[in-house]
This record gives sequence, C-alpha cells and structure tokens, in this order.
Amino acid sequence: MPSTEPVDLLSRITGAAPSLLRFTHAQPNQFEIILQAGFALPVERPTNVYEFLRDQLGVPEEVIQQRIQTLFLNSSPVDNLLTAQVRPGSTLALSGALPGLLGATMRRGGYYSRMREGISYKQDEPLTEEHAKPFLVQVRLYNLMARDLAGYALRRGILVPKDRLCEFLEQQPPAFWMQFGHCELDEKPIPTDAFHQAAWEPCTETILLLLADSPVKE
Repeated sequence: MPSTEPVDLLSRITGAAPSLLRFTHAQPNQFEIILQAGFALPVERPTNVYEFLRDQLGVPEEVIQQRIQTLFLNSSPVDNLLTAQVRPGSTLALSGALPGLLGATMRRGGYYSRMREGISYKQDEPLTEEHAKPFLVQVRLYNLMARDLAGYALRRGILVPKDRLCEFLEQQPPAFWMQFGHCELDEKPIPTDAFHQAAWEPCTETILLLLADSPVKE
C-alpha cells in the first residue's frame, strides 16, 4: 500500500489527518513495546481475519500459518481465520504458541480447543450496509509476534497516541538511535536529537507511525 493511503483513509474515518511521522530504521523490531501496548489500523471495509493479516498487514502466508498460533478477536479465541470477521469496533490480538496446557487450549484449531468451546469466537451478528465503510481496528501483538510482525505493521502505518510514542522515544538507548535513519514529521525533516530531548511537538493527539523502506527527505 502506498504511504499516502493510510493518511487518506484516516482522514475519511476521523475527518482529519493525524500527524505523520515517517522514518527509516534498520531494526523495526525494536519498536516491539509500542506494538505490545496496542495500536490502531485503518481498514477500508470489514474483512475476515485471514485477509486482514495477508492484505492489510502484508503478512506472508507461511507466517500466518506457522507462526501466528493464537488469536483473540474481541477477547475470544479464534479457530477459523476465514469466518472470523474484523469489523468496526473489533480488537484483534495475535500471539505465537503460548506455553502450558492453557496455551495449548487457546491455540487455534488445536487438540485441546474443544475445552474452551464456550468462549471461542462466534460471529452472531450479520454484517449490514452500515458496516460497509472505513473504520479503525485495534491490534495488539504479544510475545514474539511483536518482533516478528513489527516491520509489516510499521510499513503499513500504525496509529498510536502521541503521549505513548513520546514516552517510548525518550526512553530509547543509544543503540536504538544508531539504527534510526532519516525522519520527517508532516513532511518536514526532523533531527533524531529532537526525540530524546523532547524537542518535537506533533500537532495531533494521535500519530501515524510509518516505516519507509528507503530514505525519506534529507
């Protein structure tokens, strides 16, 4: 998805574009704390979980099938990615294989999944025309998923609260900044020194954090 599309989509959802922080970073998995805390993604229309992961996040097929072992949609464990629907108001949590009997029980399609049938995800409300419009989905990535999917999510563009992002950036060690490349805020170049000196000021309460594959403006 071109970098301008998340901004356009967010404008359609919220009525105003958020501040856009576009940057390069050699190790996007170092943003895992932000991803574990949760973020929002703009979505064009309701879709099933499988298509959301593949088409919206850009996650490869083998990662979906082999690495994402446990999913919760609105706090309910998901077994069938093709029938579980991401729709307005949805919260999706992704995890690798969790340890122990509890982890085995929560694993999608696993032998022990029958033990939690009562809390498994069930779609009980059909989609209507009212749902057929852009919306935000809340996403949380747990354990190894935060590192494994960091690059995919950040290249897609994630929406995070300004205060949370500022706190995260101000606390990063020198090793983090050594991997940080060029950066621009709302299309204006910004030095990385500004972040750990708290000398930058986004214009909006939420920030669209977008990882660029190539250097942005110098």
